[in-house]
Amino acid sequence: MKTYFLKARTCDELLQSVFIMPLVANPGARAEYSDIGFILLGIALERLADESLDAFCQREIFAALGMTNTAFNPPSKLRTQIPPTVDDRSFRHRIVQGEVFDENASVLGGVAPHAGLFSTAVDLAQFANAMLNPGTLLRRETIVLFTHREAMPAGTSRALGWDTPSATLAVGKIFRHGILWPLGVHRNLSMDRSRPATLDHFTNQPHVARLLESCD
Repeated sequence: MKTYFLKARTCDELLQSVFIMPLVANPGARAEYSDIGFILLGIALERLADESLDAFCQREIFAALGMTNTAFNPPSKLRTQIPPTVDDRSFRHRIVQGEVFDENASVLGGVAPHAGLFSTAVDLAQFANAMLNPGTLLRRETIVLFTHREAMPAGTSRALGWDTPSATLAVGKIFRHGILWPLGVHRNLSMDRSRPATLDHFTNQPHVARLLESCD
């Protein structure tokens, strides 16, 4: 993760840092876990839709699928129901609970295409059902485009925003046919199009990991 948040204290400053970041490899030469591409895609979507990312998602996805407990920046009355994510001792200097864990997304106001969305297992099951049943939310050809494994770089398991089965991923041993899950940390949504079946996996792993680090 790029630590833009250490220097950029406003949304505009952080985005400017993203815009001017030079390429570290030629397009198609290397697959790398990175937030930057998603941040840029989110800006492009907001400009095309002429509205904020959270407003667009609320209308086009959450409301359309009845995902009533999914949102960016959940209201304060719900925050005590959300497990703490991390004891942030270097940036926010407090326990982070009911707000985005990712520091860059925090500077972006809690609404970011790479982090910040809160949901429940029930709501994600609604989303998974839509992905497994073309026509519910997206056309079949759109889902195929999103979930088709990329040809470059050679040997990659990545699709557009999703991953596909590979020998290095343990969950692939359970769902071997058409499994998909968003790239990210401490949450996974796994889907097998051949059954169909889904598996939602949520943890507050960063909170536990940093607590253990503090005990060393």
